[in-house]
Amino acid sequence: MGRGPRVARRAARAAERRPVRACVACRARRAQPDLLRLTVDDGRAVVDAGGSRRPGRGAYLCGDTTCVERAFARDALLLRRALRTTVAATVPDELRRVAPTASRGA
Repeated sequence: MGRGPRVARRAARAAERRPVRACVACRARRAQPDLLRLTVDDGRAVVDAGGSRRPGRGAYLCGDTTCVERAFARDALLLRRALRTTVAATVPDELRRVAPTASRGA
């Protein structure tokens, strides 16, 4: 016998759920795969552009140019707070390069 419609609905809802994270610049809540992640590596911020997630403290950005600019305004105050470390001057350039291709849900 089949498992019934109740079990099928429950399985479908479980497949739809995805972790939700907030952009540090605009505070918009989106599904985790739709955001860019920055991580801390050897005491400095690094863009986590690959499909694999780096371990450690991370911060999420929408990938929109306005959010990238806002995150790096005032000496990257928002990112320094979120990551609890300094942010290298090369990170904004790397984010601008990666943002159009990695921002899937924006």
